[in-house]
Amino acid sequence: MKIILDTSAALHVVLQGEQSAALAQVIEQATHVLSPQMARAELGNALWKYMRWQQMPLDLALQHWEDALGLIDQFVDDSQLMPQAMSLAAKHEHTVYDMLFVAAAMQQGARLLTLDKKLKAIATRMDSSLVVDVK
Repeated sequence: MKIILDTSAALHVVLQGEQSAALAQVIEQATHVLSPQMARAELGNALWKYMRWQQMPLDLALQHWEDALGLIDQFVDDSQLMPQAMSLAAKHEHTVYDMLFVAAAMQQGARLLTLDKKLKAIATRMDSSLVVDVK
């Protein structure tokens, strides 16, 4: 199974959150792990919030960023995803950032791995087989 790894799931794995073992297992069993190019910046921004609000040291944040990127086999060009992502964002009144992950899943014939409840609900309404259900 090919998966699209979103920022919430990637960070959860590297920060060893509550569901990190289950997420890591899905990633390890995947035949290919992809993510939109902008995930690099989104991961950096999320880790910057940990630096700002939880006093995470810069060197640790950078290590987590590298570890998260290491989970991804291939980045999908955002320009190929943008028309569909913008259309989905308008239709579902949700951010283009998140819809890039959904568009990637649809275009790549992959399943979305996310812990973002709102994104998961939207993607599931579009196609129940689009999202990996992590137990």
